[in-house]
Parts: sequence; C-alpha cells; structure tokens
Amino acid sequence: MTDTAELDLLRDSVRGALSGFPEALGLGRGDDLAPGAAAAAMGIATAQGWTAMLLPEALGGLGLGFRHAVVVAEEVGRTLTPGPLLANAVLLPALAVAAQADWLNDLASSVGAGEETAAICFSGDPNGAAGRRFVEHGAEATVIVSLTRVGEGESPSSLVRRLDSPRLTPRRCLDPTCSLAELEGPESVRDGEGCRLSPGATADVLGAAQLWIAAELLGVAERAGAMSIAHATTRRQFGAPIGANQAVKHRIADDYVLRRNAAVVLADAAAAWDSLDDDRLLLAHAARASATAAAYSATAHCIQVHGALGFSAESGIHLAYKRARRLGCAFGDDAASRAFVAARLVAKTAA
Repeated sequence: MTDTAELDLLRDSVRGALSGFPEALGLGRGDDLAPGAAAAAMGIATAQGWTAMLLPEALGGLGLGFRHAVVVAEEVGRTLTPGPLLANAVLLPALAVAAQADWLNDLASSVGAGEETAAICFSGDPNGAAGRRFVEHGAEATVIVSLTRVGEGESPSSLVRRLDSPRLTPRRCLDPTCSLAELEGPESVRDGEGCRLSPGATADVLGAAQLWIAAELLGVAERAGAMSIAHATTRRQFGAPIGANQAVKHRIADDYVLRRNAAVVLADAAAAWDSLDDDRLLLAHAARASATAAAYSATAHCIQVHGALGFSAESGIHLAYKRARRLGCAFGDDAASRAFVAARLVAKTAA
C-alpha cells in the first residue's frame, strides 16, 4: 500500500469517527459548549488511538509520525471537534520524548491509554514574568501541566511541572467550541514531578505544536471554503447564482489558492519533521503562518458570502471564524512564526 493510500484510509476513518460534529456540540446563539461534548470527543480520540499515535512504542504508543497526525488534525478542524487534543495527542508525547523524565513518561502513557486527560497551561513570556494564565479545556482535564518558557534571548528553556490541586476559575472563551479556565494563585507542584527542558528541546516541543495548529487551521479553512462554495452555487439573485458575481468568485478563488499553498507547505513540514530534517522548525513555522492566513481569509469571506445569514449567530457560520481566531493565537501567532522563518532564512543566507 502506498503512503498516499494509507493516509487516505486514515482520513476516511477519522472523518467517519467525527461525523457527528459539529452538530453534537449543541451550540446555538453563541452559547457555551454542550456538557459532555469535549469528553465525548476525547473518548473517540482514545478509542481511535489518536492520543497514542505520536507516543513511542516503548511507552505504549503507536510510534507514528506527523504525516499521520496532521491528517487527524485537519479533520478535527474541519468538524470543529472540541477537546484538548493538542495537549494530549501532541504536547505530552513531545514533552515525554524531550524530557526523558519518569513522571512524564508515566503520564504520557496514561493519557495515551485514556486513563487520564491532560490540559496544558502555557506561559509564553520568555522572561518568565507573572501574568494571567489560561487553560483550554481545563475543566475537562484530570491533570494540569504547566509549561513555562524561562530565560533570556530568542531560545529560552522551559519548566515543565505537574500541578497539585490547581485552582481553576471558568472563563468565557471567544470560541464557543472551547471551554476556558484561568489558573488562580501560585502554582503548587507535585513532589518530584517537575523538570527543565533545554532550549533545543523547548523549540522542538513548541514546533510540534505549530504543526498541529497549522493542520487544524487548514481544516477550518477547508470547512469555510466548502460552505462558501455551496452557498455561492445555490443562492440565487436576479436569476443567477451569486457565485456568478466577480466580487464573490474572486474571494472564493483567492481563498482556494491560500488553502492549496498552506496544504503544500504543511505536507513538506510534516515530512521534514518525521525525517528529523535540519529545516523542520523553519517549515513548521512556515506551515503555521500560511495556514493562519488561509483560515483567517476563508472564514471572514465565508461570513461575507453568506450575507446577512453569515452574521446570524443561529446559523453557526461564525463558529469557524472564532475557531480560527482562537487557534491563531495559541502557542504563538503567525507574526511570531513569520519572524522565526525570516530569521532562519537570513541566518542560512549569511552562513
């Protein structure tokens, strides 16, 4: 079986498993996530092996690569599936591999098997300054792990700690497909369950996050693009589909180009990551930047193409836009990724 055929089978399997979303979210008029929706999604993820796909076989995982993970992430974005999949399927395996700490290995194995559900509290301040700390899907998690970048310069190290009895206060998230909580008070760390990652290991962990986010953003863009095309070809005004209007068709065509560009960059980035290519971080951030551009454009244009319907909360069209905006500022943003790519290219040229 060719690699392409294998990935196509995986995509069909993931799409079938997530066929109940986004209808299962139970959202209306911008309300909060339906009770149990995130837990149901994580149950599917565990049953399908997605939480174990990037985990090494030595830790009970499947030992797959990012060529498989990005397929799952695209479908998660396309269906607006909720739940802390980034934390459980990507970050914990990456942290376990990077840290080689017994407590992280045990936690990653438990998460991969569905025995625990983790959420990540990330502080991206490279100087480790105190500030408000938010946790996506913290209410649904049984374990909260703190990941804090510390140190000076462009390549800070990071602290990884399992929090003991964290105090979480629910907050309303812009994206109603994601629950949000704020971590209050000082962090209390469980005995022996903390470690420090080197700058290189920190960059690899955050680079893995960029790849998943890029793939999920691409899935959101694909959803919005498909909705725009469907509406433009069926909605008629003055005896013709609105897609015959150049102002509409140009938006749809431009978005298609952005999505195809993002898909190519993402495929190259996933392959480079799996082969441990020297440019894997550069390509991961390039994928993040291109997918963000595609998602922002496609979701905004989707609302415009739908006209008054697009601005209606009851339609649900706004959900993709809000999902894209939340993902766009998770673990960095496209501006930071573009700056990273530019700095790496300048350094390569000067070398």
